[in-house]
Amino acid sequence: MVTAFVPAMSFASDKDNTSTKALASDEPGTKSIVLPSPVKVWVLERIAENIFDSIFSKVFDVIVGFLERSSKLFGGSGTTVIKINGHEFNPDSSANWVGNGLANKRIRVIDLQTSLKKLRFNPGSIDGYWGRNTRSALINVQRWYGISVDGSCGPRTWRTLSAPLS
Repeated sequence: MVTAFVPAMSFASDKDNTSTKALASDEPGTKSIVLPSPVKVWVLERIAENIFDSIFSKVFDVIVGFLERSSKLFGGSGTTVIKINGHEFNPDSSANWVGNGLANKRIRVIDLQTSLKKLRFNPGSIDGYWGRNTRSALINVQRWYGISVDGSCGPRTWRTLSAPLS
């Protein structure tokens, strides 16, 4: 632990009361410290508060903007409803995702195939069955729109498919 010795100090005001001096002890080599008046301290505190508030609000806005963009980027809040092929559903619900190893509800596969066909990516026949042609067309859409290419139709892919069609 580090300790420091601070000599006893006395205070003196100048004639016009604009500042106060803290006078160090009478030891040789000590200097006097000029302290601003209480009004100047108050003004400096308000300036510092304004600067802090300005910086904090800008940082807050940046963080909120990042979170909003991230929310859209990673699938949103779970309350979004999209409409594809006349069907409304929540793309964030994993029950509506389509792809290898997923539940592949027939109606969602039909919605996917219809969307792919409208975008001129050939999914083969629109039969509601997940197959090689549907997967290939989905991967091509993901590449085309810059979505993570995983061969599964999750929230980002559903939103992308619904955007040009709405």
